[in-house]
Amino acid sequence: MYNKMTAAYFGIVLMLTVVIMRLFYISINEVYVCAAQSQSRYSLTLSKTRGTIYDCKMRPLAGQKSEYKAVILSGRTPLEVLEQNLDDDTYQSVLQRVGKNYPFAITVNDGTMSKQGVNIYKTSKRYFSRNLAPHTVGYLDSSGTVGISGIERVFNDYLSACSGQYRVVCPVDGTGKILDGCTPEIDDTTDNSVGGVVLTLDADIQQIAQNAAEKYIEQGAVVIMEIPGGKLRALVSRPDFSLLDVKDAVANSDSALVNRCLAQYDVGSVFKLVTAAAALEAGVSEEWQFECTGSLTIGQNTFTCSGNKAHGMLDMQGAISNSCNLYFITLAQEIGAQRLLSTAQFFGFGDSMIFAPGYESYSGNLPDYKTLQNPAALANFSFGQGELMATPVQITAMIGAIADDGVMPVPQLVERTVDKFKNTVDTYLTAGTKQVINQATAQKLQVFMHTAVENGTAKPGKSELITSGAKTGTAETGIKKDGKRVLQAGYAGFFPYENPKYVCVVLVENGKGGGVSAGPVFREIAEKMTDYVDNID
Repeated sequence: MYNKMTAAYFGIVLMLTVVIMRLFYISINEVYVCAAQSQSRYSLTLSKTRGTIYDCKMRPLAGQKSEYKAVILSGRTPLEVLEQNLDDDTYQSVLQRVGKNYPFAITVNDGTMSKQGVNIYKTSKRYFSRNLAPHTVGYLDSSGTVGISGIERVFNDYLSACSGQYRVVCPVDGTGKILDGCTPEIDDTTDNSVGGVVLTLDADIQQIAQNAAEKYIEQGAVVIMEIPGGKLRALVSRPDFSLLDVKDAVANSDSALVNRCLAQYDVGSVFKLVTAAAALEAGVSEEWQFECTGSLTIGQNTFTCSGNKAHGMLDMQGAISNSCNLYFITLAQEIGAQRLLSTAQFFGFGDSMIFAPGYESYSGNLPDYKTLQNPAALANFSFGQGELMATPVQITAMIGAIADDGVMPVPQLVERTVDKFKNTVDTYLTAGTKQVINQATAQKLQVFMHTAVENGTAKPGKSELITSGAKTGTAETGIKKDGKRVLQAGYAGFFPYENPKYVCVVLVENGKGGGVSAGPVFREIAEKMTDYVDNID
């Protein structure tokens, strides 16, 4: 009996010894330590992403911008390396947090510290301080998850559905210190955000237009459209704003958040092209003449040309070139209100332009036939004054019809949506065009506009590098600022003249005149784009 009890006792001791040794092995083994602590995992989100907004060549306008984050692990990250690579303020803020908090992240310039033992991760940032086309791209709410304006708003649901995140998951103890022997894990679903929205904008052309606008325009807009097809390649609204500091733009007294490309303005003399088109379509000869004496009285209203200048005897080409108000007043009386109003409607005046469901321009304002029964109202209408208002994109479409031999383009902004493999999900390009004036009429107007650039009011926009056709406009607003009349200066044209490829419309708020204020912007853009006219996709 005694021997059996002794054997049982030693058997139990042996079993306990094995169990203790096994527990000790587990307690010191890295794999088992990390597994045992799986319930003490600290997740650090380095970036949250949503669908990308692309230009026509699949270059991101928002999303997929690279940014580097350093994850600071208490007791693990070499502080001497941080001290050598960070500015004093950043380094001091790191010191205050080390040992007191769970792992945290800071933004660094690049990934070089990874070679010195610092955990560096390349993440995505949606916006930088100098984004292209900020008004078109739009911005998000303070949470960074809901689109408030632009494409961010219109396609919010789809862009949100393409969301992802980049997380670092660290096994930690109760104090927040990463466990010895454990390595942070990566949870990366940002590939989902490759999906998104493809626009017709071209980042290179957009940059050219933004540079020119920034140089010459405080408040205004630039629109560039490719013909045929009507794809909008640049939309610039000034002043612009930083997508990283929308609060500053809200406080801006110049309405920096307003997309002026889609806003309505007084039109001015650019509209004389419509009056000329209406007359030519009605059978009036381009040789039809009128003698401008500098002023003309209709009822109780006296109309003048700029500076009361008497242009003398003019035909239609001379009237466009010299922008003679009185010629077009008389021409409108000749063809009648209904003919002129119908032609304006053919060109899209009075109608908003829809670029995607829920995203459209203002419609502008077109006087009705009853209003135009008043001879003075018809006179104002004939050269783009009175109740007439239009958006820069409407003017762009009108010029596009003239430049494309009378075929009216439908301005396009959104091409398609894509999934995370960049395969097309939905297409938004609008098929179809319409012939608003006949080819002969359009070609005559092209000649008139070219003459205006060579010898007329549009000469300030003339380039020695590329030919063009254009019409200037200086619109009265009825507003005074600091005792002076506020004028809207416009320059609307196409290039090259011999084979039009692009339409460019420039608006300068409170300008001096269409040629002087807006012409140089058109010229610089046309010259910078000489490499594009033979390379249209």
